[in-house]
Amino acid sequence: MNSELGVPAPLATIAVTSQGVRRDVPGQAAHNRSLGFTDEQWDTFAQNADWVAAYCRERGYTPVFHNESGGNVEAPWELEEVLRRTSFELCLDTGHLLVGGGEPVVVSTANMRSGSRIST
Repeated sequence: MNSELGVPAPLATIAVTSQGVRRDVPGQAAHNRSLGFTDEQWDTFAQNADWVAAYCRERGYTPVFHNESGGNVEAPWELEEVLRRTSFELCLDTGHLLVGGGEPVVVSTANMRSGSRIST
């Protein structure tokens, strides 16, 4: 809480931009995992993401990850990897999730059952 104003602390919203072929085929990674990161790329992503998260927290911000259509993290399985490999909460964009091949109600319900890390 921002005690002076009585409002929640600001969120630092982190996303992965569209790159290469992913920009041209939004939503396809839901059915074609070869479009996603390799294990080595996921390891690098997670290491960098946690560095960014720590940097934000040290400055009083809550880091959240935001999914983007046509980016390297858009399919439901990719969002699960972000939550599994990082300490981020998810700032879920339901429209981008739909384009990415996911069902917002299913993803939200699953997260609520498993100890939600979806930021509200």
